[in-house]
Amino acid sequence: VRELQKERDDLSRQITGLHEGQRSYEAELKKREQEIRQKPSDEESMRYHQLEAEQTELSKQSVEIEEAIRAAVRAKQTALRIIDHLKSADNWATYDVWSGSGILSHMAKYNRVDSAEEEYHRLSSHLKDLEKELKDIRMGPVPELSGIDSTTRAIDFWFDNIFTDLNVRSRIREDKDQAAELAGILQRVITRLESNQAAVKRQIESKEQQKEELLLGRS
Repeated sequence: VRELQKERDDLSRQITGLHEGQRSYEAELKKREQEIRQKPSDEESMRYHQLEAEQTELSKQSVEIEEAIRAAVRAKQTALRIIDHLKSADNWATYDVWSGSGILSHMAKYNRVDSAEEEYHRLSSHLKDLEKELKDIRMGPVPELSGIDSTTRAIDFWFDNIFTDLNVRSRIREDKDQAAELAGILQRVITRLESNQAAVKRQIESKEQQKEELLLGRS
């Protein structure tokens, strides 16, 4: 126990020393930064200000990319909800085709379709937001989706037979596949944005290191 206590005390002193060294190091860097700012026409000062300006621009890019990532994630989550609703609608549509059931299965099926359509409207808004964010960082547009139209629904209700049931089920599956394709596209957009974000952050760190090396190189 005494050996462990001694080891703990030694480590505590080392940590305290490291903290004091870090504070001294940061204080010296701050002092040199103030000195370099007092000589705006100096070559080193001009280089330092250039690095700061580049770092500021990179930080702006990082913020814009982060906003684009959030927009893409929102759109993908909405697309996934559409897929869930349409999977359920597909199950009810299949039941509708082979069981020959009536209005109750229709209502269950279209309740799911209604929920999907609500998400489609939300997705449309999210895609517009994403398109705007991607333009800000000079990336390409994102495809749009469309839901089951009102004509197909009216035919299914008023001319109830296996052919229209099959047609509606086919449309549901097409929309589901389209939503799945878009979700995949959005995931690739997110991956690309995250890669760009990581690259920008590395550049920001590099600029910070260059600034530090410039300050340390001053006599």
